[in-house]
Amino acid sequence: MAHTLRLPPELSIYTVGDLRTDWLTWLANVSDDVEIAGGEVDQVDGAGVQLLVSLHRAVRQRGLGWRLFPASASLMSACSAIGAREVLVDNSQTPEAP
Repeated sequence: MAHTLRLPPELSIYTVGDLRTDWLTWLANVSDDVEIAGGEVDQVDGAGVQLLVSLHRAVRQRGLGWRLFPASASLMSACSAIGAREVLVDNSQTPEAP
């Protein structure tokens, strides 16, 4: 069962400080794959994408799957613009070891 984190409408330098603390607390209590609901994001800047990338890496380091769905047009555009498309990819199916 995936755990869902709903992103707020604003992911910006003005919100990342509080969001980081909240997200780390949330992730500490997660033991299964995660689903990030990003459909409501309408304001996003580089700091917001950087925090999302950091969360993505923390999830993957724990060996959990990641799925960002839905992703708003603003979020997709910002991630693509700064080369952070990896957070848009559904990798909820952890590959099997060879």
